[in-house]
Amino acid sequence: MIPEVQDYIRIGEKAGIHSKHLCSKRNPWYALEKRSPAPIWVSVFSRKKIKFVRNEANVSNLTTFHCMYVTNMFIDIDVFFAYLLTDIAHQVLLDNSRQYGNGLTKFEPNDINNAKIVDFDILSDKQISDIKYLYSEYKKNEDPAFIKEINRIFVSVFCDIN
Repeated sequence: MIPEVQDYIRIGEKAGIHSKHLCSKRNPWYALEKRSPAPIWVSVFSRKKIKFVRNEANVSNLTTFHCMYVTNMFIDIDVFFAYLLTDIAHQVLLDNSRQYGNGLTKFEPNDINNAKIVDFDILSDKQISDIKYLYSEYKKNEDPAFIKEINRIFVSVFCDIN
C-alpha cells in the first residue's frame, strides 16, 4: 500500500473513524460500500415535495439520495414509482419524516423503510395497465396531468376499500 494512503488510514483510526457505525460494519473499515445500483432514489432533504429519481441508467448514487430497492418481485417497478410521484404517496410518506425550519423535510433510511404503503395486490389488471400507460406518457413530457390521473386511480382504490 502507498505510504500516503497508510498515513491517511492511521489518521482516520486516530480520529476514531473506524469505530463509527457505518465504517465499523465494513471489512476493511475504510472500504467503500458495495451495493448494486438502486432502481429508485429518494432525496434525503427536500422542500415542499419529496424528490424521487427513477434510476433507469442503473448508475450508483451519491449520499444525497437514499436507495430504494423493490424486493417484492410481483410489484412492477414503474407502477411503484408512479405511485411515489402522487400526492397521496407524499402525504403517507411525510408521516415518517423529520420536519425542520422553513419547511425542510429530512428522511433517514429507516423513515422510508418504516413508511406505510399501498397494497399493490388490490389493483386490478386494468388499473395497473392504466397507471403504466399514464406513467409512460408522463415520462415523455412531464405533464403533471398524468400524475394527477395516476393519483386519482390510487385514491379510488383507497376509497373503495374503506
